Amino acid sequence: TEEAVDEGLVIEDKDENQFVWVPVKNFNEFKREDFRQRIAQDKFVTDTATDGLYYEPKGDGETIDERASTTEKEAQEMYKSVKDNGGFYIGRYEAGTTDTNTSNTGIRGDMVCKKGATVYGNIGWSNVNDMITETGGAVQVAREFATQQKYTSVKSTLCYGVQWDAVMRWMKDVENPNATNEDETYKKYIEDSTGMGWDKDNYTENSEHKTGIDIGSGENNKSNKVKNIYDMSGNACEWTMEASSTTSRVYRGGHYNDTARNFPASGRYSVTPDSAYEHYGFRPALYLYR
Repeated sequence: TEEAVDEGLVIEDKDENQFVWVPVKNFNEFKREDFRQRIAQDKFVTDTATDGLYYEPKGDGETIDERASTTEKEAQEMYKSVKDNGGFYIGRYEAGTTDTNTSNTGIRGDMVCKKGATVYGNIGWSNVNDMITETGGAVQVAREFATQQKYTSVKSTLCYGVQWDAVMRWMKDVENPNATNEDETYKKYIEDSTGMGWDKDNYTENSEHKTGIDIGSGENNKSNKVKNIYDMSGNACEWTMEASSTTSRVYRGGHYNDTARNFPASGRYSVTPDSAYEHYGFRPALYLYR
């Protein structure tokens, strides 16, 4: 039903991986934007990575160029899917891993997207410090997930910046269930995402670094999800397909070692593609493809 979709329709595969349908009712609004009003719209470009500008390939929702590069074609397919189907799926949880040796970096173990998994941290955007190579890191793991799960008519990707912003747009006017007054809505929540994930305010040295774990217990329990999506801020920073310069890739949200006031869900931050630390993770997205 429309009500179920608006609240965050959850799908689950045979291995209990879960994804949430993000509706995009107006394709003309499917674009990158800065909710914190610190980046002018003309800084978002689609032609090539340029210092001082935020680059990400896109599509017009109609055309797929078979001669385009892998990422350009992927973006074109994703945009067309969003326009044709009115939305896309995003991981309900940050990517998790079946590997118990989380000190390793790069490709390791199988990726999962389920509650209670060990966060797939210590992973770079790629394993090479350049803006072209897309192997050995979050991009490769996210892309391979759908094939490994034997999904049909669906492709998986690392979350694009435009998809992240679509989630923010969908969430921004939702009432904060932990609000102390009626004026504290999700619009403010984007500026201060406290309660939206594991962060320094609720993470202790003995906390489990797991996906989708609710905060607190009993009467003080605060679910760190909005629209059925967990940890858009907190637990781990999340790589996206966006770049902020000729040398840096963009991650969103925050991590367990800082506050959600400093690193709200809508924020953009950047480092070199091969940066891999425990608090660097990612989130997969799915789009329908025929």
